[in-house]
Amino acid sequence: MAMPESVRLVIGGRVGRLGSDAGKVLAVASVIGRDFDLDLLARATTTSEDDVLDILDAAAAAALVRELNGVPGRYNFSHALIQRTLYEDLGATRRARAHRQAAEALEELCGDEPGARVGELARHWLAATQPIDLTKAIGYSRHAGDAALAALALRTRFAITRRPSTFTLVTSTPTRCLPSTWPSGSALPAPDGRATIPGDPSRCCPSGCRHGRHRAARRRRARQ
Repeated sequence: MAMPESVRLVIGGRVGRLGSDAGKVLAVASVIGRDFDLDLLARATTTSEDDVLDILDAAAAAALVRELNGVPGRYNFSHALIQRTLYEDLGATRRARAHRQAAEALEELCGDEPGARVGELARHWLAATQPIDLTKAIGYSRHAGDAALAALALRTRFAITRRPSTFTLVTSTPTRCLPSTWPSGSALPAPDGRATIPGDPSRCCPSGCRHGRHRAARRRRARQ
């Protein structure tokens, strides 16, 4: 959706009153994201942290940015529209250049172990869009994907092993199913599809299940 021109003019006026240097620093901050760090912004703009801090103090007084409580050196834009306006006002060339500056500054800060910030690195190198950056963009994107899959696998494993399930799990064998409330810490189905009930490995499921009712009925007929 297009940005209303009136909003763009108001934000542009506030930024313009801070001076050209402040405008350049805030533009790079918009490339970093809605939230940004003082040290990363200073490195990306090759400006001293004291000078960047003065700019951010002035921007905070103009209600453009704010410092996050309890997190020294961490800031964000007061509204998403402010960050979006500054970002979109950059030309394509300056925007790509700012992404490259942010990526290189992140690499300096993180070294060979980007950890949780690998996704940021992938985003910036992809947006830099220069052929020399392609290898890095692909590499960081792969690392970010691997990290996301690892985090998803960990959350899934935690959900299965740490709390009862609220849904019915059906195994590969149609006549073998698990109770709808699976106790925490109980065994999952064996590879052959047979579900093991704690305390009674010979049973598959309770009589409340359709297959269980059929087996219970056959046992009653056999006893008659």
